[in-house]
Amino acid sequence: MKLFYKLAISGLFIGLFNNSYSQITIDSLSIFNDENIITATDSSFSFTIQGEGENLTWDFSQLTVQRVDTLVPLRPEETDFADEFPEATVAFQQAGIFLLFAADENGFVNLGAGGDVSNMDIRNNLSFHNTPADTILNLPLHYLDQGTYDCRGGSDFDVNVFGQDFSGRISHTVHRRQKVDAWGTITTPLGTYEALRVKEHTIMIDSVFVTIFGMDIYQSKYSRFDTTDVYSFYTQTDKESFLVATVDYNPDENKVNFVSWRNYLSSNSGVEKLSMTEQDISIYPNPSKGIFNIKSDASNFKTTVYNQLGQMIIEQDNAKEINLRNYPQGVYLVQIEGDNIHLTKKLILTR
Repeated sequence: MKLFYKLAISGLFIGLFNNSYSQITIDSLSIFNDENIITATDSSFSFTIQGEGENLTWDFSQLTVQRVDTLVPLRPEETDFADEFPEATVAFQQAGIFLLFAADENGFVNLGAGGDVSNMDIRNNLSFHNTPADTILNLPLHYLDQGTYDCRGGSDFDVNVFGQDFSGRISHTVHRRQKVDAWGTITTPLGTYEALRVKEHTIMIDSVFVTIFGMDIYQSKYSRFDTTDVYSFYTQTDKESFLVATVDYNPDENKVNFVSWRNYLSSNSGVEKLSMTEQDISIYPNPSKGIFNIKSDASNFKTTVYNQLGQMIIEQDNAKEINLRNYPQGVYLVQIEGDNIHLTKKLILTR
């Protein structure tokens, strides 16, 4: 989930910059545009992080594709949590959990999350609201802008432990410190762009407690404490503005953990093909009245389908088709995972 959250943030931003080379500014953004977001990741790329400054040059042209991720933007009404998050403008899903976001002229924020957490033996679907909303990007954004943002969220739940039902609570806390510390030119395998660089330090704490016989027992298996340092590079093209690359960095070891970069956008059409590696995958027809065919050159992959609640309804190995004839019409998500590839696609089931 930690990696997915970073990837979900990386590529969401589509806005308008001014044309001044010496003062790039993000004025507005429009997150939902019915386009899948395809990113690639390289965990072996080595380089030295440059300090703050103007007119810098970042050469990531030698990045290699080690992993491919496809993010599918959903309209909030395509999930089961639209009523709980009426301000949401877009949602993303991973492993049964929906992340709900909102974007306007003031910025881009994570409102909260909801979904199926049955892998934790929790009996009810969970949802929690961030208070205030988790600020991912504040707008308008200029060189040398900086800010500190804190949010909290949580949810009560029922859980089965050793055959007995107990109550519990998940607590979620995020602290972000951001600074637009540089501008210059960045080169990736996708091309060369003028860019703003945002430096961010994040502390994220998820704590899970189960109340057993009046005592709150900390569940270390499902809890986490993460600190991350990330550099994000934003740019513009003639058609759109987006996050070109994200560098996950370990300042204590002066080491780059991985680099993720936007590779290309693919249209949500009847046949979608992912050709980021030697393994090609297409899913068709879409929309469909029940049968979705899978064409792939991959020899070993897993197909998982989720409903609007985030519940897994189908899991198959090396599937040639997805059969949804016995399910109600609506929007479903399919995830296909194999060597060096992670494809997520929205399926439209009609009658």
